[in-house]
Amino acid sequence: MSDTDTDTHTTTHTDTHTTTDGGPHTAADTADTGTGTGTDTGTPRYAPEWLALREGADAAARAPGLLGPLRAHWADQPGETAELVIRDLGCGTGSMGRWLAPRLPGPQHWILHDHDPDLLVRAAASMPRTADDGSRVTAATERGDIARLTSATLAGTSLVTGSALLDLLTRDEVDALAAACAGAGCPALLALSVAGRVELTPAEPLDAEIAEAFNAHQRRVEHGRRLLGPDAIEAASEAFARHGMEVRVRASPWRLGAVPSLSVAEGAVSGAGGSQAEVGGAAQGAPPTPPGQWGSRRPTTTPETRMPETRMPETRVPETRMPDTATPWRNSAHAALAAQWLRGWVGAAVEQRPELAPRAEAYLTRRLTDCPDGGLTAVVHHSDILALPVGTTPRREGDPAAGPAGGAR
Repeated sequence: MSDTDTDTHTTTHTDTHTTTDGGPHTAADTADTGTGTGTDTGTPRYAPEWLALREGADAAARAPGLLGPLRAHWADQPGETAELVIRDLGCGTGSMGRWLAPRLPGPQHWILHDHDPDLLVRAAASMPRTADDGSRVTAATERGDIARLTSATLAGTSLVTGSALLDLLTRDEVDALAAACAGAGCPALLALSVAGRVELTPAEPLDAEIAEAFNAHQRRVEHGRRLLGPDAIEAASEAFARHGMEVRVRASPWRLGAVPSLSVAEGAVSGAGGSQAEVGGAAQGAPPTPPGQWGSRRPTTTPETRMPETRMPETRVPETRMPDTATPWRNSAHAALAAQWLRGWVGAAVEQRPELAPRAEAYLTRRLTDCPDGGLTAVVHHSDILALPVGTTPRREGDPAAGPAGGAR
């Protein structure tokens, strides 16, 4: 956890809401960003160690090219307040805030949502304290269920964001989130949704079979909820567009191993023809996947208890430098990430299709042997999505409910 020997202050915001948090995933990956499923039956618990292990790869993969249209949207809004209010859904240890806050100008107030109080403490303590232009960044925490967010609770919010979240939601939950954002006139920037595509070099005959089983695992029914998995970006694009928002999607792949460091910030999601698709005036694409432990170690789940919202004091601390991710397997931390990813990817596939186990065990052994010396490279495809309100003025607290342009709901 970051040093917290800095000044603290209490937020002036008193609204409360609920949330879930998430990350790209396999059962193993449920050591990801602490995702709350938004159900009463149980919610996965995410290991901070896994979140720390993947943070550098996440930071390198996110698509900064989506920030330009977001800034332009804010600049076009009449009467915008000086302070941005940003809600990070399923914040985990706060990696999205550490990546995004220093890339945005002006004063920012972050509201960090997660069901795990320990992760909330870590996230608040490690938030950057200054924006791109040196303006102050503050943070507050809210524990709860994001499935209960509405346009009323998002009133006055400048941006809803999250990382590795959408593929852990159901179609109805994504639609509800889109409706809430559209009704509040609030943009959404949601990063690192799994795309269901992995490119391994050198290739092996079992690659495709493992990938297919893994993708089926991502679409599993969990606690009565059908997870979207690799279908999340398509479902979210359709949902936000249906509610009258402009949608842009960009590729945000993990590049692991001796892969040239290429900028994908402006890269569009490639379809069968390698072209960018537009939805509601924006690009549409697909996302990727990370994993956990071989042998399908499932995340620890605990019943979701509807506890009163706990507001923690804001903590401002110095920013934390992100690890270099240009050549992920050239040091022990990146080798550990690659090995963990492989174990989770293969482990989830075997959990879905147990008959793969004999062949998968030998396959994993070969692949792990190649990790440390860069003999294996992997491109794990994800997508980032930006949804912008069209023809609406952001709704303020106390304003009557308002729908998106055209009244699409």
